[in-house]
Amino acid sequence: MRNIKPVKYKICINKHIPNKVSFFIWCIIYRIFIDIGYSRIIGPHFRYVGFIVDPTLGLVLYSWIVFLLFADLTYKSYQNRNRLSDEIIFVLFLLSVVPTTTMTAFGQYPAGFIIYYTVYWTVIFFIHHLFVLGNLHFCPKRRENVY
Repeated sequence: MRNIKPVKYKICINKHIPNKVSFFIWCIIYRIFIDIGYSRIIGPHFRYVGFIVDPTLGLVLYSWIVFLLFADLTYKSYQNRNRLSDEIIFVLFLLSVVPTTTMTAFGQYPAGFIIYYTVYWTVIFFIHHLFVLGNLHFCPKRRENVY
């Protein structure tokens, strides 16, 4: 029998790291598809539940600025991808931040919620960048090759 080496698994979404331009292009395409889906499907069909389609220029600009700023912060953590928290931030960006910025653009939320939500995600990204990417660790490093 031949020796079989154990396989080391790494949790990651993609094997290669995209450059910044392609990352932004894919995020913008994703946001545009969500915008189209909300404005043509969710808004009209679920109007009776309270979903509205009332975009204003100010809300649309604000949502795109917040989206692009958070996309830049997500890219900074996504390009490292050597920790599970980097993957979690990326997935939460796609599943929470992007759809919420779409709903913000279409006037779904009151101003207080929009401000609190933006502050909440700013704090999450700040803490992630400070403790994970800034290499501030409060736990001692694990010793390697201990059996």
